[in-house]
Amino acid sequence: MLALLAFAVSFLFRYSRRATLLILPVCTALAMLASDILKAKAYHLDLLGFGGLAIYVATAFVLALLGLVFAIESSTQVRTQCAFLCAALAINYSDHMGASVVRPSWGVAANSTIQVGGMRWDAPADAAVQIGATLIIFALWLWNLRASESGRKQMALTVVTSMSAAFVAGVLVRIAAGSYRTVQESGFFGLGLIAATALLAYGMLAPGLFSPQDERIGAPASAGGG
Repeated sequence: MLALLAFAVSFLFRYSRRATLLILPVCTALAMLASDILKAKAYHLDLLGFGGLAIYVATAFVLALLGLVFAIESSTQVRTQCAFLCAALAINYSDHMGASVVRPSWGVAANSTIQVGGMRWDAPADAAVQIGATLIIFALWLWNLRASESGRKQMALTVVTSMSAAFVAGVLVRIAAGSYRTVQESGFFGLGLIAATALLAYGMLAPGLFSPQDERIGAPASAGGG
C-alpha cells in the first residue's frame, strides 16, 4: 500500500508538479478508508487483515491520480504509462469491488447494522461508499475518452474496458458462487492477478513503454543530420 502511494505521488511530481491534482484522489481514498476502518472494527480485524482492505484504498488513489495526470499531460509516453498501469491495476481492484458489493440478500442487508463504539456501520452504506469511489474513477476515465486524438482515446478506452469487464465479471462470479469466501476459494481473483501481472510483464518488455525514449524517434532526420 505504501509502495503504491509513494509511486503515484513521485510520478505526479516528476511530470506535473501540480499538487492540486491530489485533492480528488485524496478525498476519494479518505472516504473509502473511513468506511474500511469501521468495517475492520466491526469484524475485529488485526493490522494484517486491515491491510487486505486498505490495499484497495491505495489502488483507488493511484487510479484517480494517474487518470488526472493522463488528462493534463501532453507527452504521449507519459499518457501511455498512465493508461497501461491503470489498466493493469484496475483488474484486481474492480473484480474485488464487483464481488464485494453483491449481498446474499438485499432485504437482510438493509438491516445489517453493527455498533462500533459510538458509531454504526452497515453493509449497504459500505457498499455505497465503495461503489461511489469506483464510479468517480470510472467517470474520470470516461472523461478522458473525450480526447479527439485516436491514440489518446484508445488508451483511455483500454482502462475503461479493463475496469468495466473486471467489475462485471466479479459481480457475475459472486452471484454464481453465492458467497465471497467461495469466490476467493475458486481462484477467480488469482486469474485476475495473473492477467494484471501479464500486462505489466508485457509493459516491461515493450520497447520504450517504461524506459525513456525520445518521442521524435522515427521522425525524418533534419537536412543537416549525419
